[in-house]
Amino acid sequence: MSVTVEFVLIDDMEMPPIVIAMDRQNQPKVTLNNYYREWLGIHRKVFGGMGEGLYNKIDQLIDNMLQEGWEYKQMDREDFE
Repeated sequence: MSVTVEFVLIDDMEMPPIVIAMDRQNQPKVTLNNYYREWLGIHRKVFGGMGEGLYNKIDQLIDNMLQEGWEYKQMDREDFE
């Protein structure tokens, strides 16, 4: 499954340097704020190396969600026994 990520450039002092959100079709959308271009440039290699760490954190969130769902299912089962 191929997903196209939309990238948007803004220039807004009130917004953060980077925003990862959903577009109208629930696909990832990344907004980069030109106002923080110096800061973004200084940390560009950090962002480039974040892929694995970000994936691992999302994986951890999913594992926790599944574990919690399983525990609730087990508690429901015990209520009926």
